Amino acid sequence: MERANSSVIKEILDFSYPFFFVNGTVGVGKSTIVNEALNRISNEEENIVTIKLDLNQSHHFIQLANALQVGTKLKDVQTLFDEVKFYLNKFSNLIDVLISKNKNLASIFFDAYNFRDYFLTEYLNETPFLELHRYKNQLDELFEKKIDKRVLLKLFDVLSEAFVYSLIQIKQTNELEQNLKVVFVVDNYEHGAGIVDHWVINHLYRTFYYKTFANFESYEIHKTLSNKKPIDFFDVKFVLISREPFTLKKILYSEPKEKVKNHKIQPYTKEELTSLVENYNFQQPLEEILALTFGIPYAVDYIFQNLKCELNEEKQKRFFEEMFIKVTQRTNPMILSILKLISVFDYFTPEAIRCVQGTYPKHEKIFKYLADNSDLCEFYQKESDLIRIAPHYKFFVSTYLKIFEKEAFEKFQFLFSQFQEGFNALKDLEYEERKIFRNLAYLKEFIVGEVLQNIFQEDYPKVEKFIKENSNLFQVDNDIYKIPKEIREKILAFNKLIDNERYILKIEFIKESILGNLKETKQKIENLKIQQQQNLDRIKKIQYIKARINEEIQDTQKKIVASENYLIDLNTKRYSTSRKYTWVPFTLLAILSIITFIVGNNILYIFNETMNMESISGLGTALKILSILLFGILLYVLIDHFGSKERKEFIRGAEEFINTEEEKLAELKECLNEYKLALKQFDEELQIKFKENQSLEGKIESLEKILKVDFVDAT
Repeated sequence: MERANSSVIKEILDFSYPFFFVNGTVGVGKSTIVNEALNRISNEEENIVTIKLDLNQSHHFIQLANALQVGTKLKDVQTLFDEVKFYLNKFSNLIDVLISKNKNLASIFFDAYNFRDYFLTEYLNETPFLELHRYKNQLDELFEKKIDKRVLLKLFDVLSEAFVYSLIQIKQTNELEQNLKVVFVVDNYEHGAGIVDHWVINHLYRTFYYKTFANFESYEIHKTLSNKKPIDFFDVKFVLISREPFTLKKILYSEPKEKVKNHKIQPYTKEELTSLVENYNFQQPLEEILALTFGIPYAVDYIFQNLKCELNEEKQKRFFEEMFIKVTQRTNPMILSILKLISVFDYFTPEAIRCVQGTYPKHEKIFKYLADNSDLCEFYQKESDLIRIAPHYKFFVSTYLKIFEKEAFEKFQFLFSQFQEGFNALKDLEYEERKIFRNLAYLKEFIVGEVLQNIFQEDYPKVEKFIKENSNLFQVDNDIYKIPKEIREKILAFNKLIDNERYILKIEFIKESILGNLKETKQKIENLKIQQQQNLDRIKKIQYIKARINEEIQDTQKKIVASENYLIDLNTKRYSTSRKYTWVPFTLLAILSIITFIVGNNILYIFNETMNMESISGLGTALKILSILLFGILLYVLIDHFGSKERKEFIRGAEEFINTEEEKLAELKECLNEYKLALKQFDEELQIKFKENQSLEGKIESLEKILKVDFVDAT
């Protein structure tokens, strides 16, 4: 141990890095080694102050001053306690004031500063000390002084500044020119680590290293130092002693690894134990003492010093009782119940934790806490979620149960045999898959679809995916799934074991859900059949309308053909009538009449006198007669044209009738197009209705299949 002491002293006095973490399992001598180191440092070193806080002696920040131990060769260190006590007493008095004004608020602020372990803060998220700012407005109404509100809201900052101020006073009182060396030690860190490390890491450490004196709110430091930081005047080291690994992980999460060192205290080696056995003249074989103590110094010392090296039955009982107290001291009650259970189990999973009543729905977080606690538990199989309690914890706790709580021990043994049998049916599945498969076992048989969706709700997509990807786990017949009977019975027994009181509640919930769903299914089938019949009625109506439209189309087409033929005939007659009244032949006839008349009167002047005048005279007479005839025809045409009203009316009427008939023809064609469009629309609707009915038929068949499934049985 001397060698370990030397190495610990060396690391404590190395102020080149701020955090020194001393860990090791229960009873391994962490506190003893550090205490011896601190005593030597305090007695041998100059210009150094060691401040130790033992969380085993306090449960609340209000008790902090009583848990402090100061070691130094310097004078007037009492001021350190005075400053801390002042603010802790002030906090206590303010709580009393709050009780008189608002009991609920007083309870909130007092409870916020209770020591909490990592299990509560990091895994169950119980961090009320981070939510106090929500009550600032209420404090503003109840208190006027800023310091009062600050002590209640920011006790961590206030205490951190109080420590710095006290150390400044010590430095000034002792007239130290060089930096004062300060060693903060927190022992049994695991008992309040969830809140204490928030103070130490996020407030005390940062106050020393990063906060300037100008930003101090509880004290006014000399103006010449306003831009300085406490670390300019102090060499600071934080020594944290814990069996749990969480603190180290958390520090490394926020600080570079160069700022942290870890020293693990190991149990006695076989050689060290051999030397001790010889010194104590212990008669029992070395293997026996090693098997009994696992080389843990606390256990070895207890046997040597308290039991005087005697190991009869009665003294063994005392030994295991003492070790059980040592192992479980200040353990969270829920974790203690689980610790007893898993000490009897060869291995455990998140489901095993649910064997302890009251752990649901926290069991997954509890399992994660145990899996992360490398001192308490270890993996049973790599790359799996099977873990087991560390051998020495298992030995001390299970042996204690066997001796002092035999009934509980036997109960846990029986639980493990049941757990193991059920788990073997699930061991090839991952945890999330096991959850799904376990819940499916509540169903005698099932069909993928709406019923499962109602049961599993938002988890249904995962369930559906699991069933598709693991169809080999089921017997499938016509889309109806069953878990093989033997496997299902084992899983149901497993469910009964881990679901406890929720087992019956789950069965009732599933039954009610299925009955409600089946009732809805029947109603849906009825509604679908009504819709199907409505579609059939609509189909018949559409088919009747289509037949009528086809008749209308045929009739319209006949009318169009007749109308077109009639128009052709009318146009022919109109053209033949109107040709008689054309002005072109009339004009030609008039010109011809005038020409013949003029030529007939002047023919004698046209021809030469040498020609036969008698013949020419006769030709002139003939032309005159022709002109008279032409004039007569012209006169007749004029009289006929301007005098025949009936013919004019006939032509006008014919034109109007033709226009009307053409409009009717256009209307018939438009009507035909409308009929064809309507027919097309009805054809489309008909196709839709046929498809709808096919779909409805499929839905009805699917729903009727649900009614045939025997989902649950009497359990």
